[in-house]
Amino acid sequence: MERSEIEAKLGVLRTSVMPILEYSQRELRDHTVHGPMHSENVEKLLVDIISRCNRHGGICRISQVERYILICAAWLHDIGNIVERNAHHRTTCEIIDRLAPAYIEGLSPDCIEPIKWVCLAHSRDYQIRDVPLEIAFRGATVRLRFLAAIFRIADAGDMNSRRAPIGVYEILKNKLSRKSDRIWRSHQAVRDVSFLQSGNSIIVTVTDKRKASFAVKEFISEFQEVRDVLELCGFPYNNVSVVRENIAPYRGRVSLP
Repeated sequence: MERSEIEAKLGVLRTSVMPILEYSQRELRDHTVHGPMHSENVEKLLVDIISRCNRHGGICRISQVERYILICAAWLHDIGNIVERNAHHRTTCEIIDRLAPAYIEGLSPDCIEPIKWVCLAHSRDYQIRDVPLEIAFRGATVRLRFLAAIFRIADAGDMNSRRAPIGVYEILKNKLSRKSDRIWRSHQAVRDVSFLQSGNSIIVTVTDKRKASFAVKEFISEFQEVRDVLELCGFPYNNVSVVRENIAPYRGRVSLP
């Protein structure tokens, strides 16, 4: 597929999936944000990763088709939440089968299977080694397991404070489960996850290392689970570095006219 064709398809896909994502949040109850903003953030992280892989060159280079599969997955992987949370990765694949192409536009028919594999494997309930290593596509090879591994860390990398808005937390905190409360508070201490265009570290910037530790440990665990798959394809990042952002508290007074 040509770049112009891919961009046109992705534009249509985003528009058709947006209402499903907006409505799916109703079933998440005490979970952090999993709607359109999450998909947009995952896409941005994927774009950074793809750019770095292609600058790095060699066997980690991402083809146009592989890029299309990854970004489609960014917008589709959580649509199963509209039905249920626990097995939403499997429900997502069922919904894709049922709705594409009539209600989910922008999906290239011959890319549906690899997209479903990436969506299925984004959950830690699915073993990355169970994803096929490669799949044939129009006379070329798509590295399916490599894509699933990349997607896993991009999805996990969207863990900053925007996914756990403090105002929403103040409304919900008395109804959150113990685990959810810990996740919300931990995400609020994460400033950013960056896949820089140089160096070999994924940078996690936090405002409070102790408070952010739960989210950071979860992300590092996710990275470790797929690290072997990434290394086999020459992935340019091989570790996670945590950096504390020093923000001085505001001590002045606000003068109103």
